Amino acid sequence: MSLDESGRGLGVGSGLGLGWSWKKPKPPGRSISGSTAITGLLSYSRAMISMFFLRYLGEMELVGGSLSIGFANITHYSVIAGLAMGVEPICGQAYRAKQMKILGLTPQRTILLLLSTSFLCHSHGLT
Repeated sequence: MSLDESGRGLGVGSGLGLGWSWKKPKPPGRSISGSTAITGLLSYSRAMISMFFLRYLGEMELVGGSLSIGFANITHYSVIAGLAMGVEPICGQAYRAKQMKILGLTPQRTILLLLSTSFLCHSHGLT
């Protein structure tokens, strides 16, 4: 980085006629936070609605239902969500490196891995 007469940094290429300068990054939009909040609310409302209906069946059914929903959240859903979250950095790196073949194969392999994991969890009675 070069300095001008006042000692301020010019940035890489700013005085070289390259036609660009440092820009302040834009903050993420409200649409990202809004969609994340709606997804979380819908996800938790599914369990809440199930508890409301189980309440009318009886006390033991309510206890069993809450234990099964809690166990499913801890075991199956967290495993699937953790496996799915590992795809984002791989796809981002493949996109930046312009490795389009890897970018196409990664989601396909992840879908197969998630399906096989969910079938294994289901066959062993975890959900």
